[in-house]
Formats: sequence, C-alpha cells, structure tokens
Amino acid sequence: MIQGIILILFVAFYSWKFDNYTYLLLIIIIIGVILFIKNLRRISDVLLQRIMMYILQNYTNDLSRTENISPAEQKKADLKQSSDSIEKEIAQKYELCSTALCETVNTEKSYRQTIDDADLHYIFGIELKVKGQLDEAIKAYKIGIKQAPNNAEAHFKLGNYLQAKGISDEAIKAYKIAVKIKHDYAEAYSNLGYALQSQGQLNEAVKVCKKAIELKPNLANSHYCLGIALQAKGQLDDAIEAYRQAIRLNPNWDNPHTNLGNVLKAKGQIDDAIKEYRHAIALNPESAFAHYNLGNALQAKGQFDEAIKEYEHAISITPIWPEAFYNKGYALHASNQIDKAIEAYRQAIALNPNLSEPHGQLGNSLSEKGQLNEAVTAYRQAIAIKPDDFLTLCNLGNTLVKIGKLNDSIEAYMQAIEAYKQAISIKPDDADSHCNLGNAFLNIGKLSEAVQAYNKFITYAPPQYAQNVKQVELLLKQITSDLQKRG
Repeated sequence: MIQGIILILFVAFYSWKFDNYTYLLLIIIIIGVILFIKNLRRISDVLLQRIMMYILQNYTNDLSRTENISPAEQKKADLKQSSDSIEKEIAQKYELCSTALCETVNTEKSYRQTIDDADLHYIFGIELKVKGQLDEAIKAYKIGIKQAPNNAEAHFKLGNYLQAKGISDEAIKAYKIAVKIKHDYAEAYSNLGYALQSQGQLNEAVKVCKKAIELKPNLANSHYCLGIALQAKGQLDDAIEAYRQAIRLNPNWDNPHTNLGNVLKAKGQIDDAIKEYRHAIALNPESAFAHYNLGNALQAKGQFDEAIKEYEHAISITPIWPEAFYNKGYALHASNQIDKAIEAYRQAIALNPNLSEPHGQLGNSLSEKGQLNEAVTAYRQAIAIKPDDFLTLCNLGNTLVKIGKLNDSIEAYMQAIEAYKQAISIKPDDADSHCNLGNAFLNIGKLSEAVQAYNKFITYAPPQYAQNVKQVELLLKQITSDLQKRG
C-alpha cells in the first residue's frame, strides 16, 4: 500500500512537470485492480460466512427441538430420528455453498483453516456428524465454543455428540452448561436426563426430566426419558404412565411403545406387551429393538417358531447383535432344533466372546447332542467369565458325571464333585445340588461323604420332594448297613 502511494506521488510529479497526466491515470487504474484482486478473497470469505449463518439461523432451532439422545440400550436407534434428515439438509446446503465459493477461497481446506466465525464451526460439526465423523464433529464444536462460550445451543449439540460417543460424563457437563446459560432450555434438561440415567444417577435423572416437563409439558421426549429413569428405579407403574404420556404427545414415535412393552412384560402382562411391540413395528418396521423384544415376549409364551422369526428380523437389521443370536439359539433349542441352536450360540460368541450365557447354553446343546467333552469346555469358558454362575456349575457337574459313567473315570467324578461344591458355596440351601453331590460320592465309593450330602438334601428338600426324600432315606439305610459291615 505504501509502495503504491509513493509510486502515485512520483508519477504525479513527473506528469505535472511535463504536463502529461496519461501515465498518472494509467498507474491509478493498475493499482486499483491489484488492490481489488488482493481483497477478493477477504470479500468472498465474508460472503460465505453470511450464507452459512443464514442457513444456521433457518435450521438450528428445528434441529435442537427434534434431536434426541437415546438411553444406553437404544441410543443408536434414537439418533436416527428426525434430526438426521434436518442435519443432512443442512449438510447438503453447506456442500452447495462451499462448492460454489471454494474457488474464490483457493480450497475448502484452506478455508477451514482460516475461518474464525463460531457459527461456521457448528455447521462443519453438523456436516461431520452426518458423515459419521463424530470425533471431528466434537472438535469442531469445541473450537466454536471457545470463540463463543455463551452459546447454549452449541453446548447442547456438543452434549448430544458426546453422548452418542458414550462419553456420558463430558456430555453431562455440556448439558449443565447449556441449562446454566439458558435456564428454560427444556430439551437440554431432557437430554441431561438421558446422560444421567446412563451413568446410574437415577434420582438426579428423574429430577431433571421433571424439570424439563415443567418447562415444556408437551415435549414427548422428556416424558419418555422420565419413563426410562423410573423403569430403572423399579417404579414400573409410574414408568407406564410416563410412556403413555409420551405416546399421547407423539403417537407416531415407536420407542415409547417398545419400552412400554418391556415394562408390561416385566409386570407379567405378556399379551399387552406383545400389542405394544407390534404397534412399535407398525410405526417403524425397521426397529430391531421392537422385533427383538417381541421375540422375547413370544418365547415367554412358548411360541418359539414365531419368536425365531422375530429374532431373525432383528438380526437382519442389526447383524452384529450377540444377544439376538443368543436368544434365537435358546428358542431353537427349545423347539428341538439343536444343530441350529449350536450355530446360533457360536455366532453370538464370535460377536462377543465375553458373554457367559452363550457359552453356558452352547454347553447345554452340546451335552444334549452327546458331545460331552465339548460341552465341558463350553461350561468352563462360561464359568471363567462368570465364576458365580450357579446353574452352569451344576450343569458342568452333571456332564462330568455322565463322562464318569461312560468311561468309568474317577477323575471325571472328582471334577464333578468339585463343581457341585462350588455350586453349593453359592447356594447352600439348594437340595438338588446336595443330592447330586451325594450321588457322585456314592459312585466312587465314598460312603461317609455321600451320607453327609444326602442328609443335607433331606434338610433342604421342599415339600414337593417328599417322594424323593423317602427314596434317599431308604438309600441311607442301605449305606449305613454297608458301613457297619465294613466297620
């Protein structure tokens, strides 16, 4: 700029001296063009910022009203609600604007590095979230918040993205800042309730959900969140009312129907639960949770073939769901499709080797197929994951007894005895375990130990075991007689 002024003064002096102003006019025009080109990028930056902020102003309010954060078991499903379509629309508009103007700012990358408008960081955050780049979206929002820390909407969105990543403690902080800035922010209170209940802070979750309802009584999401917290606290009747209110406010939302079905099932109202699950599926046929829970309810009624179909539908929607494969395996076993049950259990284990239940049930199916050594391996894997699994310890003992009888193996009997003792240490008053322990001792000739175990069976046997008690008493007389002969 200084060089330009010096040049103009020099040419002006030259023109005055020789009475010729043509060169002065030419130099002024050239310098003007240079300055215009030099400032073109800054002008385009400002233009793009104004367009981006216009988009944000037109869509952010709707976005914050519709976006919900799911509970721990349903967060993936809830994140696919109406907020996604709105965010995609914003992203598409961003792409159109950035494509049209990128040439004037060199490249999109260089533009991103030079922007200093907080709203634009939020726009980029939305775009990144739509593309599945949640970590980058979180970074974009944090940068924007540094530039404009008093933006409640930004803290709310940041909380949503953190919760979607499972970073509940940071999400809670973000939501709390949002409601501190904007005291009547019902949506932020509601999502704070989700985050708190996912951390087990149920009383606090109930409190903030009720605050959200107080601020905005017609916000279905707040009633739904309240229902989740009350359900987790065991207040099932109150949870039912909360879910029903959410349904009244938003009849086309499937999740409250699914959760209402879960509570009704927990109360033993299976038929009513099935109706709610079917209603949820009618609203959203691609709800894996509704199909899965319907399968559980049908299985509880003994309708195994129908249950299997529902589990398969859930798996077709969410193929990496180990619990769905496990429950499918259970229904297949119950309907005597043992080979298919074994396959389903193995698929569940492949997806999550750290779940004890599929290992245990795989052991049951293998044992029924006569594959006893493989069954023992499966039981031991289940026990390694969950050492206090009483039923699996009992099943391990029973299978080892079978191996002992088939192979006349004292070692197998001794391992069975150890399994029964571990089971009894967990449940000392279980009559069956004492009886099975007595049988194992008897099979290897340890009569005194057998007598002790049988006497405990008689002590703990319930009234319906009266006939079994009589048989054991006769057996004890025979054993006592044999001991006296030995003595």
